[in-house]
Amino acid sequence: MTNGPQLVLFCGLPGTLKTYLSRRVSEGIGSTYLTTQAAGVLAAGLEAGELQALRYARYERISRIVFALIDMGAQVVVDGGFLSSASRALVFADNDKNRCVVVYCHCHDEEIRRRRLKIRALDFGDPEATSAQSILANGEVETTVEDPISIDLAQGRVSSVLSVDTVSYTAQWHGQPPAPLADSLKSLVETVLAQHATIPLPKRYESQVRSAFDDLASTYEDSTPWRNDPILIKQLQVDLPDKGCRVLDIGTGTGLATAWYAEQGHQVVGIDPSPVMLSRAAKRLTLSVLGAAPPLPFLSDYFELVIARQSLHYSEPSLLIKEAARVLKSGGQFVVSCTVSESDDARGFWRDYKWATQPLRLEVFSEESLGRLLQEADFKLEKRLRYQLKRVETIESLSRRVVAPHNGWPSFLKWVIRLSESEAPLARMTFDGAQLAYTQHWCTIQARKISS
Repeated sequence: MTNGPQLVLFCGLPGTLKTYLSRRVSEGIGSTYLTTQAAGVLAAGLEAGELQALRYARYERISRIVFALIDMGAQVVVDGGFLSSASRALVFADNDKNRCVVVYCHCHDEEIRRRRLKIRALDFGDPEATSAQSILANGEVETTVEDPISIDLAQGRVSSVLSVDTVSYTAQWHGQPPAPLADSLKSLVETVLAQHATIPLPKRYESQVRSAFDDLASTYEDSTPWRNDPILIKQLQVDLPDKGCRVLDIGTGTGLATAWYAEQGHQVVGIDPSPVMLSRAAKRLTLSVLGAAPPLPFLSDYFELVIARQSLHYSEPSLLIKEAARVLKSGGQFVVSCTVSESDDARGFWRDYKWATQPLRLEVFSEESLGRLLQEADFKLEKRLRYQLKRVETIESLSRRVVAPHNGWPSFLKWVIRLSESEAPLARMTFDGAQLAYTQHWCTIQARKISS
């Protein structure tokens, strides 16, 4: 790309796809790729002032590297947070503003952003996995960035900013982009975004989920009370128009949740990533399919009923719900049942607790957020059923799922209790030195696909 920009700087908060995009854009336009980590990795646990000083020093080093590369005639793509206008100004200084471009990656949905970080932290094949783990472990998921459109562009430091919405997967120019770049960079970014929108969860994450449930299969049904709870199972049962209806159970496990439908003469298909679980489900259901969703390997407009019990949080939930809508017949029913936080306000507490004790779980829902996801996929909510039960977790069971915190489980759980008193009081958490007990809240939503 001759006569193109000397510098393309990617900025944005963690979890906004800036590294994913910058690597591929660099390859697409044949530029030198440079990440801020080239100037050193910041240690975890630093005080705010010390962290800010070290970040500034790192940006200064990066600016010198950029100047040297541009002086040699190179075009450079720089990937980093650059959350402040001052950090970006260091890199722009003494460069021709008409050949400096900012690509501003943003994500207005905090749930999506945190989930991306969790997926990255669990994908050990991702070179940024360690960085994501550190961000999540230290609670450093920043939420603010000084807008390069209203600051850098307005003050004349750069001639153009490409604003990239990584929720809607769209890009828009602001200012006057360099002529060779105006169409090509936007087109390239949107192509990469479209590819990302269809990518399933990393295979390494899927293999971890599969392995965890393979190991759990022999004790799965008795390992926690909710799985056999007759009230929760009853809440999954809805009236179907005829005998022999097609029912899909997403994340079927051992088939326990939908065995009743098979007993009523319906054709029940269960899909699950664990072959060991499926070998048990095969004794209860009509057909067992090995696979991770989304996507769902079934025809559109095929099932009268789809059920997802405690499985949405192992997937990209919005995509999975849209897939459920696709395979359902017009007017078909979708029943979703899962644990929920007591309120939207308590979700932050439960996210942090589940990340520390069940890192494979990517999301925590509230009743409100679950309902919103269904409505966004054009489902009509017909009934909400609530339930509470007592959940008990032992230090032994926690240790089987995850490595103990550095200060040990007792100390960690005592801290969790204190935090829950202010952030999730309805959980009524207690800890007796060996067992953590709390009230677990459930929500089952019966919804219907709106006729097209």
